[in-house]
Amino acid sequence: MKRTFSLLFIIIGAIFFGFLLHLQYKNFKHATLVYEQLYEQKVQNALTSFTKELEREEISVYMDLAFQELITTQEKKEDPLTVKNHFLQLKIDSVKTTDKILRKEKKDLISETTLKLRQEKYTQILHTKDIIEQILSTWVTDIHNKNIRERVNFDNFYPLLTEYLAENDINDNFSFFITDKNGHLVYGKRPDSDKSKIYSQKLFPNEISNPFFINIFFPERNLYNFDVAYMLIPSTCITILLFFSFVCVSIALIYQKRLSKTKNDFINNLTHELKTPISSISLAAQLMRDDAFGKTPQMLQRISNILTEETKRLEMQVEKVLQLSALDKEKLPINFKPLDINPIIKTVVESFSLRVENYHGKIITQLDAENSFAMIDELHFTNAIYNLIDNALKYRNSNRTLIVKVKTWNKGKLLYISVEDNGIGIKKSDLKLIFDRFYRATTGNRHDIKGFGLGLSYVKKIVTIHKGTISAESEFGIGTKFTITIPNK
Repeated sequence: MKRTFSLLFIIIGAIFFGFLLHLQYKNFKHATLVYEQLYEQKVQNALTSFTKELEREEISVYMDLAFQELITTQEKKEDPLTVKNHFLQLKIDSVKTTDKILRKEKKDLISETTLKLRQEKYTQILHTKDIIEQILSTWVTDIHNKNIRERVNFDNFYPLLTEYLAENDINDNFSFFITDKNGHLVYGKRPDSDKSKIYSQKLFPNEISNPFFINIFFPERNLYNFDVAYMLIPSTCITILLFFSFVCVSIALIYQKRLSKTKNDFINNLTHELKTPISSISLAAQLMRDDAFGKTPQMLQRISNILTEETKRLEMQVEKVLQLSALDKEKLPINFKPLDINPIIKTVVESFSLRVENYHGKIITQLDAENSFAMIDELHFTNAIYNLIDNALKYRNSNRTLIVKVKTWNKGKLLYISVEDNGIGIKKSDLKLIFDRFYRATTGNRHDIKGFGLGLSYVKKIVTIHKGTISAESEFGIGTKFTITIPNK
């Protein structure tokens, strides 16, 4: 049942943890996609602004040549200063007009240009329609006869593109190359790795017949940017918190289940331990009330002794429970004194001599501690040693001669005390739990060995109060050894 319960929690935990990982993965994937789309949009916005500016600069060159030619012609007929002022204003207006014209279909070029020029004050002189047509015609003709190096100033290309990228919050190092409409490389170098994402756009947006394309890539950019990680920090923290909450709840449930089982075992043992003396007292009282039973002085004395012994036994069991409760609340009176441990252990061993003889066993004492003085409470420390030896007798192996070894020795500034037996031993699964309150080794619901599972818990409490430690070594079927370590005085 215990293994099934643990396995169930492991399966539920694995499913829950897998769900959280899957959810986190989906969040991460979505955040990465959103970030990548935003990044791509920024790059495309920068490229759009950059290519428009590049095209505007190229057309501006043709406009300068056309207007210079017109100025030279008109200066021969009119005042040079007036002509230059008129053409300067015309140039400004024409740049705006040309920029609009380049966005229209070809059939609208003449009509829109004519409409624009009719509104101008100097149509009779400037002939803007003819100028723009001449500029566009020259531009369209020349671009077919020029290679990319003649059309673009690559000395200013990288700084200008960097500026437009920075305006869109793109500050990563980049490289670029230019291709024709067939994808053939005409300038620059393609990326060495296929992992680099390439962002492309027409180099001159309004060029139709033989366009060039600018391609940029970011060789040093990681796809999973720190910005994505920062976006996922809250959800990651929540995921970790949920997982640890599940672990804590699972541990609490397992602990509560174990505590419930321990409590039930304690109640069963307590019921049995209290029921035995109560039954004996009840039986003795019944005999005294029975008129048919001969009440000789000897019989009355025997009944009185039974009542006294069972009452003391009942009182001792209740006192054990009350004593441990007081110990938990740290209300147990402790009176530390510098005492010699070796004589105290001898006294405790002598108190067990008759019981050991009845079991046809023996207790071996080896009190080698040269400095056996320590600050202890005589009553409680004596009870602790008593409990350890009492356990050795309780859990003896009936198939072999009982042997209990009690030793003391010094190591550094510490005093060591060990109680070793050759009894039934303790299973490894129980060994780490034997100092828990109410816990008894899982050998079935047995009542032949009396106790509440409080003895070793009491011993550990007392040793801890004395600033010491206690450890247990055991092999099931072989025996058990308890070792106490406390500071020397």
